[in-house]
Amino acid sequence: MKIKKPSIWFILIVILLGILAGIFSGTEHGIYGITFFSIYDLLGKLFIQALMLVSIPLIISSVMTGIAKIAKEHSFKRIISKIFVTFLSLNFLSLLIGILMTILFQKDLQASAKLIVETKQQMISHPTVLAHAAVNFNFSDFVLQLIPSNLVEAFYNVHVIGLVFFSLLFGYAMTKIENRPSEVLQNFWKGVFQTMIGITDIVLKFLPIGVFCLVAKQFASTGLETLGILGWFFFITVVGLLSYMLVVLPLILLVVAKVHPIRHFKAMLPALVTAFSTTSTSATLPVTIDCLENRAKVSPTLSHVIPPLGSSLNMAATSLFSFIAVVFISATYGIPASFQTYLIIAFLSLFLSMGVAGIPSGCLVIVMVILKSIDLPPESIALIIALDRFLDMLRTTTNVFTGSCSTVIVAKLEGEEGILPKI
Repeated sequence: MKIKKPSIWFILIVILLGILAGIFSGTEHGIYGITFFSIYDLLGKLFIQALMLVSIPLIISSVMTGIAKIAKEHSFKRIISKIFVTFLSLNFLSLLIGILMTILFQKDLQASAKLIVETKQQMISHPTVLAHAAVNFNFSDFVLQLIPSNLVEAFYNVHVIGLVFFSLLFGYAMTKIENRPSEVLQNFWKGVFQTMIGITDIVLKFLPIGVFCLVAKQFASTGLETLGILGWFFFITVVGLLSYMLVVLPLILLVVAKVHPIRHFKAMLPALVTAFSTTSTSATLPVTIDCLENRAKVSPTLSHVIPPLGSSLNMAATSLFSFIAVVFISATYGIPASFQTYLIIAFLSLFLSMGVAGIPSGCLVIVMVILKSIDLPPESIALIIALDRFLDMLRTTTNVFTGSCSTVIVAKLEGEEGILPKI
């Protein structure tokens, strides 16, 4: 199912209008005794809750169908380990870039947070969240969530790690039962996934309203100071994504796959352009497969299998972005950038990014889930949503390029010849 979305220019206009509306209305102005700020707050929260409504079913069904697809490909058992090692390695490297960027610019993040505290401007209506987040986390309890004793309780309390772990087991196990029940189960979860995509499509129809209200609320409460904060976040994220895409991945292609990075970039250019404009790895998938098979000359055996798997399991840019975003938001609440905090956010970013759907702004769901997992309010994502449209374009392009690199690496490790001829 294709996700429909407003044009980039329309979203740009909406963001600009949201900024202007927030600055001029402030927190006090209103009509008939109702402040505009309260209207922004209500509609913004409704939009966030609508996204959260589909987040868990979308993640579960995505993971289950992806694992089931891998498990039933019996002829590819020999390369499954290579695929997963490649996926995990590239995701881990992107995460390291994200960690490095936040460490290098840690003082700037802290300065931005200090500015908010000094001006006593509250971003989110959760006055006790800082104290709660600081003391309400136990690492042992977090690890125990990997294997939930009560699935309904895990779903109710949004213990995402346990739900994803269960989904991995379930997706694998349902391919090992008798043919008919296995087909019924797999078709059911495919149907759930497609239905969640459909609901997401409906929710995204209200994206302009949601973005306008969230942006307006943010600028109504913090004013133009938000531009300084978002400027650092934007800069750190863009430098991190470009460093990973233009430095790390070419080095891996050159050293591990022993192919020319420039040739690979030229071969994948149509897919990269499509990814940049659609902001959807799923929508780009047909073009990605075509580029890998007909331009990069990867065999259909691999070019038809690895990209679809990678569209949900190899979202390296998502893990990088999620880490920077959550660290940035937590810094505004005064959460100390300790090793334990970084470890928690890094683990969640890496693990959850391998199950996110390849749809526009799908990464925001992951960020909200991680925020909730560390006891921060999901609606605090409003701080970064104004720039997400721009970052989503670069993030999707990086994810598609990462997936294509994974395919070429596995193909070379399998001994395929004639890959990436001169174009």
